Amino acid sequence: MVRVKKGSIKMWLPKDERYLLQGYWHYINDINVEKTFSEFNLVPLLSSPKNWKKIGGGSEDEKIPNEELRDYFNKQRRVSKANECLAERKLIELKSDRQHDRFCTLNLTIGGFDLARKYSSWWERSGLWFASLKNHWIWVVCSFIVGILSTLIIGVIKKSLN
Repeated sequence: MVRVKKGSIKMWLPKDERYLLQGYWHYINDINVEKTFSEFNLVPLLSSPKNWKKIGGGSEDEKIPNEELRDYFNKQRRVSKANECLAERKLIELKSDRQHDRFCTLNLTIGGFDLARKYSSWWERSGLWFASLKNHWIWVVCSFIVGILSTLIIGVIKKSLN
C-alpha cells in the first residue's frame, strides 16, 4: 500500500523487501551512492536485523552441506526477486551485471532512503503498519472483543466494590 502526502512515502512492504531495504539503509546510509554486493552476501539480510552480521564473504575453504547450499540458493533467488520489486517501486536503482549474474550494483533513491529510515525505528515502523491496516476489518473484530472484555472487567470491579 502506498500513500503519498507532501512528498512522504508511506508503505508496508513484504518482509523480504522490508528487511533488504532496511539492510541497504544500514550498509549504504546515503542517497545516490552506488555499492556493489554479491547476492549471496545479501542473504543474511532476509532475517531479522538483530541477527545480521557484517556483510562479507565467508571463507573460500568453508564446506557447506548440500541441504544448506540448496536453502542458500533459494534465499538468493528471494533476494533477487525482492531487489527487482524494490526497483519497480523506485525505492532503489538496480544495475545488474550480465557477466557477473550474482552481483548487483544498487543505490537508494530518496524515497527508498526515507522509507528505510522509517523501517529502522520501531515506533515509525509500527506506525506504518497501523496506517496500512487502518481500514481493515480486523479492527472491527478487535473493537468488539475489547468492548466485551471491558464490560466484563467493569462488572467484576462493581461486584468487588459492593
